[in-house]
Amino acid sequence: MAQITYADVLQYLGLENWQFIGLALLLLAVWSVLVVLYKMGAIRKVQVNRQKLSSFEAVYISYEGSYN
Repeated sequence: MAQITYADVLQYLGLENWQFIGLALLLLAVWSVLVVLYKMGAIRKVQVNRQKLSSFEAVYISYEGSYN
């Protein structure tokens, strides 16, 4: 059983060396950005808390006017 070499991987993917390195760097950059966003809290589940408001009285006033 032969060992798989880097050249075999490139041939299997149909890529040249510079394309593979560029793709690897791009994936690393995207992964890094996603990790930073997750640690900052930008990518998390949205938590919803349902609360019932106590009864209240609302006053609605309507105005008519012109913006000229």
